[in-house]
Amino acid sequence: MPDQIRFIANTRQSGPVGRFLLAVGAALLATASLLLGFVFFVVILGFALVAGLILWFRLRSLQKRAPSESGSDAIEGEYQVLSESRRREEWRP
Repeated sequence: MPDQIRFIANTRQSGPVGRFLLAVGAALLATASLLLGFVFFVVILGFALVAGLILWFRLRSLQKRAPSESGSDAIEGEYQVLSESRRREEWRP
């Protein structure tokens, strides 16, 4: 049983050079992963921006071709404003 524990646990102490190399390697790995993550984020953001612009232009062209409906029951026409005294003269029940 002590032989198995010897292989599982690392009881060997690393020196200052080993610790320095480990710290440099960890810093390089962290920097590379952050840089790679940022690059992937920018690429995905760029694709989303291009897809959004294409969709916006296509929907805009569809809106221009569609008939314009205001959605209300308003009657369009010309009108003329009459003064108050003239309205009383013309209005006869």
